[in-house]
Amino acid sequence: QALFRCLSVFRGAFTRRAARVVCQASPHELRQLVDCSLLWHKTPGWYEVHELLRQYGGERLAQFDQDEGQVCNRHSQYYLGQLSRLQAELKSTGQGAALESIDLEHENYRAAWDWAAGQADAAQLTEALEPLCLYYDLRLRYSDGESACHLALEKIAAPDLDPQQILILVMLQTWMARFQRLLGRPESAQQIHQRCLNSLDDLGGKGCDIRRQKAFLHLEMGNTIYHTELQAANRWHQESLELYRNLQDDWGTATALASLGETALQNGRFAESITCYQESLSLFRALGDPRGIAGALIGIGNGLFRVGRLQEGENHIRKTVRFFEQLGDPAGIARSQVNLARAFFWQGKFTEIISLAKTTLQVLEELGLHYDRAYLLCLSILVSSHLEDYQQADIHAQKLIPLCQQIGYPRMLTAAYIGLGMAALAQNQYNTAREYYQKGVNIFIDIDQPDELAACTGSLGGAHLKSGDLELARKTLYQSLGVICLLYTSDAADD
Repeated sequence: QALFRCLSVFRGAFTRRAARVVCQASPHELRQLVDCSLLWHKTPGWYEVHELLRQYGGERLAQFDQDEGQVCNRHSQYYLGQLSRLQAELKSTGQGAALESIDLEHENYRAAWDWAAGQADAAQLTEALEPLCLYYDLRLRYSDGESACHLALEKIAAPDLDPQQILILVMLQTWMARFQRLLGRPESAQQIHQRCLNSLDDLGGKGCDIRRQKAFLHLEMGNTIYHTELQAANRWHQESLELYRNLQDDWGTATALASLGETALQNGRFAESITCYQESLSLFRALGDPRGIAGALIGIGNGLFRVGRLQEGENHIRKTVRFFEQLGDPAGIARSQVNLARAFFWQGKFTEIISLAKTTLQVLEELGLHYDRAYLLCLSILVSSHLEDYQQADIHAQKLIPLCQQIGYPRMLTAAYIGLGMAALAQNQYNTAREYYQKGVNIFIDIDQPDELAACTGSLGGAHLKSGDLELARKTLYQSLGVICLLYTSDAADD
């Protein structure tokens, strides 16, 4: 009876080793419980208690306060220790096996985390925080990640925390902000970031080593605002990179380089972007991180598109599609398909984009990949307008506009305006077209997006020309040409 009460601490399936460590259960005792139908033993080395029996055992265990505390502590220590040991695997060639291992016993890992949080055990939470959050991140379980962080924050928060407790608090808040951003709530994430900055500034002034927490915070601050404030995002990413290099953290360095590559790409610094992604790729390959490798290949491919090496860029993206297919990663496949659509767009393969979008848009919505879905909707609007299917362009735009407003993605919001402007222009609605293009120009100026500002300004010039305003058309087209010259050739810029 005592053993059965103890085993009620497990959620779902558990191994013979876990039963031995947590409950001191011998193989013979486990067989006896199986023979009495108190345990299931469907797979060699694995056991499970029927949920109703587990609840009954849990009620009996709760009657012995001291026993319950000791059992739950051993259970928590065992599983959070397992998580800590899986951290390196989650960043290397063992990533797939580590994810599957956590999948099998996720209920136990989460119960162990919840118990440690309830005890405000900062030491245990510190060891398990990054691997648990990485798992939720890689599995797209953003809501689970947010709730895990929120629970721990509720239990740890107090007015008289010591420096180490404040550091774990900052890491919990930074991870929670990341999950909120990925769930489409960037403004909430930014508010958390500011509180974290204040906490780290206070600790830094007291001589505490805050480099690791600061590196992660700055990385996330840049990731959160790069859709709206490119220059500021670039500075945060640069500071994060310097900190990770100083810490000799290759995985953090590779991740910061990838973020720098993305901000450089969006800011029109294409050669710099490719260089950042190539260095990131080298580090991820040395570590063996499969998703890091794929992300860097996508970044390089997108950079190659922008410098005119279209087929080479497409080849990089196709590699990642095959890579994620081999991993059996639906999110990775869907994201790679979005970037493949980008490759098709740069090469004028519009029918291929339409075909791809029909299946991929639904997958992205189901997976909650808001930013990728926004990008593919953007391409769909532009392609539909090019193909003179203005009704379909409008349907996509009506989906994209509220999505971008919800998740704070102004760059893609302009795509809706550009697509609608193209449709209006083709239907001789010149003033309407000018209004849409001007909205796009204003946003691109606000977020400092020079390459797309050039394209949108050029379209606005065309709308002015069609409406008969030759002087304004000439002025606007010169502005567009000037931005293009600055971006692509210094000689042309000097001219």
